[in-house]
Amino acid sequence: MQDRHVPAIGPYYWLVFAVATVFGANMGDFLSQDLGMGTMGGLPLLVFALIVVLVSERLDDSSNSKAWYWAAIVLIPMAAGNLGEFGVAHGYSRRWILAGLGLLLIITYFGGRSEAEHLLAMRMLTRPGRAGRPMTDVNYWIAMIVASTIGPVAVDFCAFGLGLGSFVTGAIMLGLLAGSFALYLLPASSRPLVHWLTVVLIRAAGTSMADVLSAGPGLHMGLVASTVAAGLATLLLLLLWPPESSARNSGPTR
Repeated sequence: MQDRHVPAIGPYYWLVFAVATVFGANMGDFLSQDLGMGTMGGLPLLVFALIVVLVSERLDDSSNSKAWYWAAIVLIPMAAGNLGEFGVAHGYSRRWILAGLGLLLIITYFGGRSEAEHLLAMRMLTRPGRAGRPMTDVNYWIAMIVASTIGPVAVDFCAFGLGLGSFVTGAIMLGLLAGSFALYLLPASSRPLVHWLTVVLIRAAGTSMADVLSAGPGLHMGLVASTVAAGLATLLLLLLWPPESSARNSGPTR
């Protein structure tokens, strides 16, 4: 993506990312359950939509809109839950799926770039005196898909494999997520690792919260109501995006 279309990372970024994850997870369940597309029925459509978003963004030279980035961020968790279930349906245990996805994330993001690209990615995340932003090249989006798949698989492993249930799993994931933000106090050299750990935990916590909102004890909003509520919340947060966070539009493009 062009750098001017990528939002700066900060507390508000992570808030929108979390709410968008809840929306994407609920929307994915809505497609597979309420619309009857099944675990893999809607996946080709979602992949096509993501490709359209990424290609259209590259052709957009007329604005500094961050809508392209957030559209991709919402589309990915819509498909990620189904990707995890695809592996389970083919006889693989969630434990081994998690191990494989974790290794794939490391290889994709850290092993799939040259040394120069690693240095550039680090600079994008740790710009002195400015809010950092990710370098959204091909490796980034592949890593985002992998990390987004790890989240729901981890939730299902805890909720079903370990028998903790959705509510307890959600509480655990939120606790781990809170701890991950403290890791930003570590030296800047650890920033990419901390960034992807935060992405995984937000995707996990968001997926768990989506389950709690739609069918959790005491709420029972239902899938349609929780999807609409999360979608409206995401849209509202994007409309209220702080101007100073979207004004920076210089830097390399990918």
